[in-house]
Amino acid sequence: MRPMTNAKRGNDETMAEHTTTDHTRPLLKEGEVARILSVEVATLRRWRWSSRGPHFVKLGGAVRYDLADIEAFIEASRRASTSDPGPHTEAA
Repeated sequence: MRPMTNAKRGNDETMAEHTTTDHTRPLLKEGEVARILSVEVATLRRWRWSSRGPHFVKLGGAVRYDLADIEAFIEASRRASTSDPGPHTEAA
């Protein structure tokens, strides 16, 4: 990979390759997460807006996802049957 010579000319893909949460795992873009979850990017955006989807990281204007959060979201979404409401949350 060529080093960036002008920060204004850098692109999201170059920046995303170097963005990590624990210095070993790259953060994923919303398109990558949409593919993993087999949903549209618009669905991820709607989930963010309504606080229903996987946790995300906001870096300036860029939205990124940690793979561990995606895996946790998938695990929390598991159901034994269509009538299974999932984990119960206590009302405040």
